[in-house]
Order: sequence, then structure tokens, then C-alpha cells
Amino acid sequence: MGWILDGICPEAVELLKDKMMASGSFRYLKKMKAARQIECAMLMIDINDFTAHYVQALLESSDINQLVEPPKPKLKGAFTRKSARMQDEMSKLEREYKLIKDNRGQKNLALQFMKNYLVRLLNNARITKFLDLHHPDILEEFQKIVDMKSINTNNVAEEVS
Repeated sequence: MGWILDGICPEAVELLKDKMMASGSFRYLKKMKAARQIECAMLMIDINDFTAHYVQALLESSDINQLVEPPKPKLKGAFTRKSARMQDEMSKLEREYKLIKDNRGQKNLALQFMKNYLVRLLNNARITKFLDLHHPDILEEFQKIVDMKSINTNNVAEEVS
């Protein structure tokens, strides 16, 4: 089994050690430098896609300086232009994904702060009594938020509704 991992950096191996990887995925990872292997491993984990086709797409979208060996030119002309365009599009998608992921973390942090604030509000008996008398529906929704086990943008809509 060790020969499959030859050429894969230890950090990428550590990230992927408990994942069900298609054996063909390693063939594509080996063509990348260590930093790109780690980046691809994190993308595979985030998207939960460990197929050889996905890793091949990541390889093909990699910049030449992220590869162990520069690819050999296959065909000239239209195919090369399409390949370059696909590489640009995949790079853009990766950048957009990272921005969305970073933004999601910031939103989760803001939601956690709001939840903590609601906990403090509802711990005040006067506020709770006022809401119970004048706005029981709002109190009920606030209580649902306070009772949530975790703040996560996926389950906020599910647990509040």
C-alpha cells in the first residue's frame, strides 16, 4: 500500500488518511507539487469528492508552476485554447469557493455573537416577562435560537423554521 502514497506529501496523506479515495486519484496528485497536493486535499474534503475525475480536473486547472513536470503539449490550436480557458475558469471557481468559505465562517461567528446576546437578554426576567406578555411569538423564536446546539448556516434555517 505504501507505493500508492509514494510522491504524496505527508501533510496531504494526513488530511486524506481516513477518506475513501479512488486509487486513480493518487496518480493525479503525484503530478502536483506538495503545496498543490495539500490545497487539493483540502478542496476534496470541503466538497467531499474524492473521485479520480475531480482530482484530474484539479490537476488540469493547476498552474504549470504547481506541477512536478510541465505537461507535454497534446494538440495545437482550438484544443489548447479550450484547455487554457477551462484552466482559467477552474481557477476562478476555486478562488470564489475560498471566498465563500471565508465569508461563511464570518457569518457563523456573527450568528454565535447574536445567539450569546439573546441568551443574555432572555436571562433578564423583566425582558422575558415583557416579551411573553406583548410578543410571545418573538419570545418563542428567540428561545428556539437560544436552544440550538450549534450555530451553522445550514441548520439555522432548519432549526428556526
